[in-house]
Amino acid sequence: MKVAEMRKMNPIEFEHYVADMLEQKGYDCYVTSGTADYGADIIAEDDKEKIAVQVKRYAKNNSVGVEDIYPVHSAINFYECDRAMIITTATSLTNNARVLARNLGIEVWDSEKLAQEFSDKQYRAKKEEQIDFGFKQKAIIAFWILAALFTMRFY
Repeated sequence: MKVAEMRKMNPIEFEHYVADMLEQKGYDCYVTSGTADYGADIIAEDDKEKIAVQVKRYAKNNSVGVEDIYPVHSAINFYECDRAMIITTATSLTNNARVLARNLGIEVWDSEKLAQEFSDKQYRAKKEEQIDFGFKQKAIIAFWILAALFTMRFY
């Protein structure tokens, strides 16, 4: 999906899309509540780390500012995370936001990095894998249900 299409999503759809894409990258994700999220929209976790993720669906001309950095930094302690990141459709950060994010160790994915990390090709391949696995899983379950029904019929 192109970043321009992501900008058309409503904020909740965008949060879930990002969580889905992070899951494709191997993280277990939890989308926090829409209100009172304590600075993180998503908690992403794998065997190595737990990340507080703030998602910002901004218009192309908007920039991430320092007011976007502070909340996600506080989410590290609130959610007991190892680090934090901001994923945004914005094309840039203000100079102060860039300095603050760097000094606080907050990783920022702007629209360019977002497009690289969540490419269409990668997303489609993972979705096809999931669909294929889901079909196999359902076929196995159906087999065992039919086997059980067939067995019960003769008793």
